[in-house]
Amino acid sequence: MRGRRAARPPGWGLVRLLYTSNPFYILSADLVFAGLRMSFGRGGPAGGSWALAGSLAGYTLLLATTACLLIRLGRLWDDLRTLLLVIVIMFLAIAMSGDDLLAADHARGALGCAVGLAFAAGVSEVVLHVIRLRLPGWYRGAFHAMLALMFVYPLAMVPLLGDPDNPALQWALFAFGPAAALTVLMLVPAARGGSAALEKNGSPWRWPLYPWSLFVVLAVALCVRAWSLCVSFHYVEGSRSIFGPYFLVPIGLAAALVWLEIGLVSRAPRAAASACVVPLVLVLLAAVGHREEPVYAGFLARFQETFGGSPVYLTAIAAVAFLALAGFRGVRAGIELLPAGLIVLAIVGPRTIGLGSVTSPRAVPMVLAAIVLGASAWRRGDSRRAILAVVCVAIAGLTTTSGLGAGSMAWPIATHLGIAGLMAVGVLFDDPAARVARYSAAGALGSLALFASDGGAGIWRSMPAELMTWYAPAIAVAAASFGILVRDRWYLAAAGAGLIGWLARSGAHSYARLREAIVGLDFVVFGLLFFAMAAAISLRKAGLWPRGGSRGYNPLLAAEPRNVETSQANHPGG
Repeated sequence: MRGRRAARPPGWGLVRLLYTSNPFYILSADLVFAGLRMSFGRGGPAGGSWALAGSLAGYTLLLATTACLLIRLGRLWDDLRTLLLVIVIMFLAIAMSGDDLLAADHARGALGCAVGLAFAAGVSEVVLHVIRLRLPGWYRGAFHAMLALMFVYPLAMVPLLGDPDNPALQWALFAFGPAAALTVLMLVPAARGGSAALEKNGSPWRWPLYPWSLFVVLAVALCVRAWSLCVSFHYVEGSRSIFGPYFLVPIGLAAALVWLEIGLVSRAPRAAASACVVPLVLVLLAAVGHREEPVYAGFLARFQETFGGSPVYLTAIAAVAFLALAGFRGVRAGIELLPAGLIVLAIVGPRTIGLGSVTSPRAVPMVLAAIVLGASAWRRGDSRRAILAVVCVAIAGLTTTSGLGAGSMAWPIATHLGIAGLMAVGVLFDDPAARVARYSAAGALGSLALFASDGGAGIWRSMPAELMTWYAPAIAVAAASFGILVRDRWYLAAAGAGLIGWLARSGAHSYARLREAIVGLDFVVFGLLFFAMAAAISLRKAGLWPRGGSRGYNPLLAAEPRNVETSQANHPGG
């Protein structure tokens, strides 16, 4: 039938996806690298490093030539994007392939590093020129700085090679991360230029897809290079190494700063918000991956001794500073996440290594978190943040009291701070959460007064008995005063409950003491009670109590059935 579309063969969708995305360049590079590594890598014949580097360089030239032809002949920009990223990955592979040669022969290895850098820089410039793709200013400077660091940094460690226990060598291996972070920070001025600097870049790619996808790959390559240096130049038995995930924290923080700048310049709140999440993720990264190997543990101990804190502790400080900077620059997510960063800093101490060694919350970060939450709650009129601030203050009071050696007073002080905070929230705000806070505070005051009336053993064990005697009326007076001030019946009810409990307990104690002196007191009391009942009945009969009762009314006679004949005799007209 004409106009009817022909049926697609099975698997056509997969074929079309592969045709459009064309992932075969990546598969080709992976297979070629694996094959060359197996043939000329470690354990291969002599001169294998040169053969591996040369083979990788030849394959990179093939990729670069293909990229140029794709643009000159077919304008295939989608395939070109994949090729450019693969070429950058091949530069990393070439840099890593020269590590064994540099370790075995310093002179020839240094020559190989210089040649590799010249090759990478030359191929990059030729490809950019041939395809007429513009990479201006700071972008190009940062690109070449990253390439130079991957190739040349091992040369700085040559005088230190040979002794794996040398602290200078271990610090040089760790220092690659901060050095890589500096090259990443070169992109901050480029990010401030925004999209205007790359509106006409010679391709259909728009900012930030170009050139930031390229630098994402380069940042990942720097992270891989930080690991490979520790494996290649720290001569220890087996696969042991001083490398830990916290080595990558400087690179991650620098990338987050660049990301934040992109979000600010492009006025993209989501991008800026996601950049604020990165430092908190880095705190988790610094807390995982720790090992008990002597080599690893030895450098970690040296790190803590030198910097006065563990990697996760220093990363938490950096995360708080980052979030404060973001908030200062007007990023809402920075202010929103700053309390979370402060709370993390409160439970992470200078000696905290992993997630299993967190400390009890420290007071100063918790108070700072409460201040930030309180200010945000007041500015936005959100009582939920205020309640969280109250929780932080209560925790700070708990830890401070415990730290001063008054552990028995810790929970009572924290409880009273929390109740006072909830009372303030209930007054300052008027929304469902604030009303719940107000009712909860009133109920807590009434409960404290009632518990104190029973002796108070579960509230404040260290309080003297004489003082505990007056604790319940003090709470009742405070609740009543506050209820009158804010005109809230719930606090008046709490005061009444506490006062009744205190009077009942005081009366019970007085009765028990009087009973010891008067043996027949129980009979006297019950006799007086029965007398009161009898007097009440008499007053009821006389119509004197309660008011409005009929004089001489007898409820027992009123309950008897009336005689119909007597009634008719008394009323003959009826």
